[in-house]
Amino acid sequence: METTTEKIIVKINTKPVKDLIKTYVEKQKFYKRTRKHATFSYKNGQMVWDPMHPSIAQSKAYWNGLELRIFYLAYGALRGKTFMQIEKNYTGEDPLHFINTHLLKIAKTLEGMKQMCGIKEE
Repeated sequence: METTTEKIIVKINTKPVKDLIKTYVEKQKFYKRTRKHATFSYKNGQMVWDPMHPSIAQSKAYWNGLELRIFYLAYGALRGKTFMQIEKNYTGEDPLHFINTHLLKIAKTLEGMKQMCGIKEE
């Protein structure tokens, strides 16, 4: 006599989270493009970088990349994946790994994503 186990699949509205990640991806593309193709020109009699100085774009690309990595980790955790499934080189043993050094930030981001999706903790 075999018994079947039924899995309860809960559909989560992840569209707001996906849209947030997409905006950060677009920013990242803009910063990387700006970092390489910024022009130095005259505007109103002053010499300025258009749209921004390459070093500022480099800095913003770096920090935006860190935020994106945290968003991807939190989004994967929201969908029920483990950190080992999300990042292939993560074993959990290295205390200096990115995930281990940013666990609190990932947890806060995950809580924010749960609120965006309308998931209530019981």
